[in-house]
Amino acid sequence: MELLDQSVDEAIDETVQSFLIDGCEPSNLSTEKLNLLSALYKVLRLSCIRNEAKRNFISRSNVLPTTVLFLSRVHLTTDDTTLSPKCAALCKICVFLRGMTMDDDMNVEFGQGSDNARSIASADSAIDAFTKLSAAASTVSNNELLIDTLTTLSCIIMREEFCEQFSKNGGLESTFDALQKHGNSSAVTAACLNLLRVICGSDSCKQAVANWNADNNGGDGSRLTGLQLITGIFERFLKNPTIVKHAAGVVAALALRQPDLAVHLASFEVPDLLVKALEIHMAHSSTVRSICLAIRNLVSRSPELRATFVPEKSADSDPSGIESLLNTAMAKPECADEAKAALRDLGLPVKLRELWSGVSSKKVNKSKD
Repeated sequence: MELLDQSVDEAIDETVQSFLIDGCEPSNLSTEKLNLLSALYKVLRLSCIRNEAKRNFISRSNVLPTTVLFLSRVHLTTDDTTLSPKCAALCKICVFLRGMTMDDDMNVEFGQGSDNARSIASADSAIDAFTKLSAAASTVSNNELLIDTLTTLSCIIMREEFCEQFSKNGGLESTFDALQKHGNSSAVTAACLNLLRVICGSDSCKQAVANWNADNNGGDGSRLTGLQLITGIFERFLKNPTIVKHAAGVVAALALRQPDLAVHLASFEVPDLLVKALEIHMAHSSTVRSICLAIRNLVSRSPELRATFVPEKSADSDPSGIESLLNTAMAKPECADEAKAALRDLGLPVKLRELWSGVSSKKVNKSKD
């Protein structure tokens, strides 16, 4: 066990992997068995880091369906004496499964990470098992497991049918419930928003997110909608670059091809939040890209919303500052494409850097006849 638990990046031969796979039958969930499973899945994870051959070996074995079967049999309750080792084992399993979806081996031209993600999600009861586990983790207040299950769902839900399956199985309800219950945890909030961004890749799920509502807990009988909850979180965590990135990502996903949702989001003053966030987080490139994409998607099919970002010109040629902010973002190579798209769809001039005008800076020597 001591050797198995060493955090070393080294290959494990196929014989050892076969032994680990056979040892992962989900039975007899004692503390000792759970501790062993934690160590075994840790070794499996270490074996496939930057090693596509090992990942392929594992994907061809029975380890993925066996793992899903194990997850479907696990139940979490506060009175369970093995709750702590059980949650630890589940976290290790989540990390392993996410590792199977990665393409980090630079020695191969094309990895199979997306195929593995599809295989995991396609396994019987996989989406349902993770949905139930995330809800259970929230109930027993184990934030580490909650974050791991939400993050793993974000990695394996890659197709329309998986998004719809997640929504139909109560996934949106449990995600919004986690946002409300653990709203003070920035890590849980970021994981929830990232999952919502993925789910909103489905047009039907976008409407489900927008139509979600719950009691406002204000005692006045009002209802809190999904868009209100998301924009409220955006405003509350405006100085947190990670949460702003994911919140803007949700806005971008919701507004894409949905002009009615774009107008609805604008009514919650999302444009003002995006401009403020862009000014605050200019140093965080991934956050800037997400904000620029959200701006672009809000106005691309709703040109009337341009005025929410660019008020009518007064003495100040750029009263909201959005044009100068986007030009600053465009100067960053990693943000240039998204910033250009935002400027273009806002109807603002896009200043492109001319790499070559067709005229040489040096005189060309012409040969004489």
